[in-house]
Amino acid sequence: MNQIKVNIASYSMACIDQNAAVMKLIGFDPGSNFSDHSKKFLKNVPLMQKRRLDTLGKAILPVYYTCCGNTTTQPLVFSSNHGNINLTYRLLKTMIEDDELSPTAFSLSVHNAIAGIISIIDGNQNDIVAIAPGDNGVLPALIEAITILNRQPYLDKVGVIFYDTLLPDFYQRHAEYTCDYSVFAACTVVSDSYEGESFSASFCSSNKPPCKQKNEHQQQIQLFFESLETKKSHHACAFNTNWQCSIS
Repeated sequence: MNQIKVNIASYSMACIDQNAAVMKLIGFDPGSNFSDHSKKFLKNVPLMQKRRLDTLGKAILPVYYTCCGNTTTQPLVFSSNHGNINLTYRLLKTMIEDDELSPTAFSLSVHNAIAGIISIIDGNQNDIVAIAPGDNGVLPALIEAITILNRQPYLDKVGVIFYDTLLPDFYQRHAEYTCDYSVFAACTVVSDSYEGESFSASFCSSNKPPCKQKNEHQQQIQLFFESLETKKSHHACAFNTNWQCSIS
């Protein structure tokens, strides 16, 4: 039986619907206003970088800083299936209409764009990785974080950021996996040791049949963070990933 164990130092998550209503918050103070958090963190962002952040990027910031601290220079792993797909779609429509592409919009449509902006804001020159986990859910990013920790013994923590957004209608019927929210963002800090308020999450393979739901990728990550909040174990699966998560 394959098993992976990670030490979790902190975590946060936000799910926001198409009407900008916050559907779920994890890791924030009870009764706190997500909009106020967003304004607080954006206030300290230089104007040039603030202009480069769209709705998705601005929603990721409070989740990221709530989990990692106001400024972080630790290695980071960003995990998103489709990145800022809505911006990419708008650029493709512009090309079809033979209009001129905006170089700034193009630079912000690449998969590591949000990772790059956050690294500039923080002056973070450490390792920053952006991956697309496909149908493997939460595990690829956590494995990447563990690999970074093992490769660089002087490090003690790695931040992991998961995010996705609602696909444009054009892609909904073609996509193997989708997101239910206008913004889905979650962040955790993987530590090399079990200290203080931290706890462990162990993943092992499960014999239950795999799931085939289109939103399984997002649900799997959401379930993982809800398990961190409740400290309860759960079973989760994706198209070809099937595992049991134990929290201790």
